[in-house]
Amino acid sequence: MLKGGKAKWSVFGIYILAGAVCLALSVPLFSHSIMLDESYSIVFARGSLAGIVRATAADVHPPLYYFLLWFVRVLFGESIVKYRIVTALASYLNLLWLGATLIRRKWGNGVAVFYILWFGLTYCTFEKSMIIRMYPLGCLLVTAVVIYLFSLYENWQKKDYILSILFTIAAMYTHYFAVMAVFAAWLVLFAAVCLKKRQRVWQVLGGGALIALGYLPWMGVVLSQTRKVTEGYWIPSFNWSNWFKAPALLMESSLAGCGYALYVLVFAILLMACLRRNRDAIIAGLVFAGTMLIGALLSVCVAPIWEERYLYVAWGVLALAMALTLGSRSSAFSPYAQGAAALLLVLVGVFSFDTMYHGGLNTDTAREWTEFLEAHVEAGDLVIADDDREHILVYQAYLPDNPVVLLRNITEMSDSDAAQLFADAAQRPVWYAVNYVMQAEGVSVMEDVCARYGLSMQSEGRFTIQAKDIEIFRLQSIQDR
Repeated sequence: MLKGGKAKWSVFGIYILAGAVCLALSVPLFSHSIMLDESYSIVFARGSLAGIVRATAADVHPPLYYFLLWFVRVLFGESIVKYRIVTALASYLNLLWLGATLIRRKWGNGVAVFYILWFGLTYCTFEKSMIIRMYPLGCLLVTAVVIYLFSLYENWQKKDYILSILFTIAAMYTHYFAVMAVFAAWLVLFAAVCLKKRQRVWQVLGGGALIALGYLPWMGVVLSQTRKVTEGYWIPSFNWSNWFKAPALLMESSLAGCGYALYVLVFAILLMACLRRNRDAIIAGLVFAGTMLIGALLSVCVAPIWEERYLYVAWGVLALAMALTLGSRSSAFSPYAQGAAALLLVLVGVFSFDTMYHGGLNTDTAREWTEFLEAHVEAGDLVIADDDREHILVYQAYLPDNPVVLLRNITEMSDSDAAQLFADAAQRPVWYAVNYVMQAEGVSVMEDVCARYGLSMQSEGRFTIQAKDIEIFRLQSIQDR
């Protein structure tokens, strides 16, 4: 046991480690490149709070994350970078508050170190921490629920009871896989209480009743969304093989086989936890496995909802299971084995960092794209996009003050409607953006349309944004050239 100055320095070192991982995760923080899912977040946050509720009710996600984006927009203005910071803060808190503080205080320095390394350096955390989506927030809240439920089972303090309930309700308003994860956690607590502390059964049931009451306002939406998903949804039919491989796919990076190698390591570590009867590690592993199982059963019995990226909301729980086995004071691993495991995770972090550093968020020309839009495309200018129908949201995210029309919609218009649309070219600038990766009509079609209405196309630049290769043209009257 470390005492005095050594103990303080070891704690300081853990915070330094967590801070260093936070900095590594932050490489894409200032990227202006967004993908389709992020455009949903940006567009939803532009509405009122009531509008966000309506939008998320029509979609398939709860509204809490979008509420946070809305508050940021109202207080500081809309910005892709500011929205990324909202997401990043959840990962920072996971590492600095949960890992370096709560986990360290409860289970010791070794567990805290391995939690920070496993959670922070696997590729899925690099990938998820900077995108404008709710997964890191859900992961933060789910992991906090599990930690406070551990403390509740041992001490039954009022603070742990209240925080467990509050974090559970909050997690349930971030993502439906978070609902599954916290349900699994409370179910494990209930089973443990029934076996060892039956006098606490009614407190657990009372906590469940309070959680149900807190989620009641959203239950009507859940039922309507369930009907919508059962009638047809974009997720393919459930496949047990893909389900079993989900953690490996979640950890996969450009290093071939990295995810699968780590998946084998997960099984080896969980087996060691069982052999050593490491209760806490086994329980954390059961919560993660329970989340996977509930998702699978719902996909089989109700409708396909399985996507491995959704499992990230429980990633901190699996990281906790790994850390409790590798870093606990009663660990079966020698200091040399622990050092080798820590080195392996650092190497995984190096490959994860390299993948992110050379990925689209850092290497595309989205910043030049946004600078071009700010300098040349004025509010009210008409923008015609040749892209996949759903991806119109990406252009709307970048151009909040501009009408955006899909080219395929123009080709389907009546001659009179199309003539009216292009007549506006004499009154305001018109732009044409073609995504060569997913174009639906093609530049030649646009040239024919322009010629019909006495317009010409002049290329103004070509930009890459995530998986998009966009060239933008200015449309002008042939007589003005």
